[in-house]
Order: sequence, then C-alpha cells, then structure tokens
Amino acid sequence: MSRHEIDDRVIDVVDGVVSRIRRAASSLGGGVQLDAREELNRRMMSTGWRPNGRTSAGGSCQLLPTTDGRWIALNLARPDDVESLPALFETEFGLIDGIVPWSEVARCVASSEARVVRQRGIALGMPVAIVGEVDATGEMLEIENRGVGDEVDDLRSLKVVDLSSMWAGPLVGRVLTSLGCRVVKIESTSRPDGARQGPVDFFAALNGDKELRSFDFRNRDDVDELRRSITDADVVIEASRPRALVQLGIDRDEIMRSSSVRAWLSVTAHGRSGTDALRVGFGDDAAAAGGLVGHTDDGPEFIGDAVADPITGLVGAMAVLESLLSGRRNTIDVSLARSAAHVAASARETSLSASH
Repeated sequence: MSRHEIDDRVIDVVDGVVSRIRRAASSLGGGVQLDAREELNRRMMSTGWRPNGRTSAGGSCQLLPTTDGRWIALNLARPDDVESLPALFETEFGLIDGIVPWSEVARCVASSEARVVRQRGIALGMPVAIVGEVDATGEMLEIENRGVGDEVDDLRSLKVVDLSSMWAGPLVGRVLTSLGCRVVKIESTSRPDGARQGPVDFFAALNGDKELRSFDFRNRDDVDELRRSITDADVVIEASRPRALVQLGIDRDEIMRSSSVRAWLSVTAHGRSGTDALRVGFGDDAAAAGGLVGHTDDGPEFIGDAVADPITGLVGAMAVLESLLSGRRNTIDVSLARSAAHVAASARETSLSASH
C-alpha cells in the first residue's frame, strides 16, 4: 500500500457505516449502491491529486511541528487565510500574489506552542487544528428528539432541502437522491457552492440529480421564499455556522417547533456549541484534528484527500435514514472532526484486536 492510500482498517470501519445505510434504506423500502473505498477516494479519482507526506492532496494544508513537540494542521485554503498569516504569527510575511511562503510559516510554527497557534487561528477564523485534539470517547452524533413524526411510507414522497456545499453535506443529499427523494439544492447567488470551482465530474457526481435553485440571500423576498422551502421540507441539510442562518431569520429550533420537518442535519467542522461553533474547518485539517492521519517515525502524514468530508457525509446519511426509520423528529449534529476521530479510534481498536 502506498503512503497516500487510506488504510484498509479505516475502509472497514467506514464500510460498517455504509452497511447501516443499506439496512435503514431497505427498512424504508429503498435500495442504495454505495462503496466505502470509492466514496473516500472520489475526489482523488477526479483530480489525480495525492497527498505528499505532510502536504495535503490539494496543497493548501500542511502538518507542521511546534516547539512543544505537537503537530498542527494549518489549512490556507482561502485568500483570507493567507492574508491572516501576519496576524496569526504577529510578524510580517513577504506575500507576493497570494503565494504562500510555507518555509516562513514552518519556521514560525516551529517556534510557537501548538495551543497558541490554535487559539489565535480560531480567533482569526482560520482552519487550524492540533493533530489528535478531538477526544473520541463521547458520542459521534448529537441527536435531539423534537417529537413524534409521521411514518415514512415511501422515500420517494420526501422533499429534501440541501443548503450545504462542498462535499460532506452534498454527499448526504446524493444518497437521498439515489433513494428516490426529491432533493432541492439551494445556493446563494453571491456565494455559490465552492465545489463548482473544482472538477466538473466531481460536482456532478454529488449534485447532478438534484433540483438546483439559487436565492439572493440579501433580498427579503428571496429569503422569505427560502424559509417557505425549508418549512415545507421533510429533511433539511445545512453546513453553516449556527449564526449564519440566524442572521437570515432562519432559526432551526423555531422551525422544528412550528413545521413538520422530520430531520434537520447540521454539518459543522467542530460542532455547534461553545467556541467550536465559531471554528472554521475543512476535510484535511478536520481529519488531522480527529487523529485520522498516517504515522511514521518522523511524525504524522496525510492519508487520502480531505478524508473527513466523505466520512462525515456517509455518517450524516446514516443518521438521517435511521432518524426517519425511528419515526421521531430529530435535529442531528455531525462534525467533520468528531466523525474522523471516531473512525480513527475504531480503526485503532481493530488493529489492537488483530494483534492479540
């Protein structure tokens, strides 16, 4: 197995999630074709990208050692992240045309404590994490029962509103589309899904069978129509930081009280509560936060491409289907980092069991 490939033990754990998706779908009268290895490697198959040791497949994230012997994952995925480097390290950088001076960054990280870089990064809205910072002993999903719902007679009768973007949330929507649900993907006219900037076939694989609609979130009439679409849905998928929807006048708790939405799935990087609710994260840094990395004598390395994203998408799809099967109306919180941490921990347990 080459160094960039995802360990078979990780594949086996994720295949367990896929098996639960199949069982729930079957109990609801549907069938789904999913392959764990294919889903985890989907974007690499589209782009040809491969991680290079401590550099992520997409090239924007690096694993860097700190002065206290820990490692951080710093993801400079957006122009704003690069522009925040001087504030992160309280020093000047020779930024030319947005090119990242990684050698300077590595030098600054090497002379800093991991917790300091993490705290400053969070304050600046940057995707940064300490490798293995997430404890996997808690629940992988946070599910709150909001009452009893109607029995699902036919998945094809369900309307799903997908407000998410990139990979994890759209994968949930794609699974539901494949089961016959009517999935409406909604984008902002001013900030369309960032996945559109990548490979056309990757975006199409996640969203090609959905109804596509765009709304101007700055327009009151559009926001009112958006809210009506949400309250008419059976399932809502969103991947916004909690305050983003509230600023639009869309309150998850209020909608769950006043509508017949059966399941509301919130996908975040690190969770919806406390300081974690403010954290930005993407698939590579979130995987590192969960300890889902390769290990060498010299330190951690990336495996796969943004692997926390497809893992979280499959976990989210499993949670929505099992929620519909339960007959309860639930809010479901799933995070990239926590999903990665649980998969990493389960893979380690499998390895320990095999060694005894």
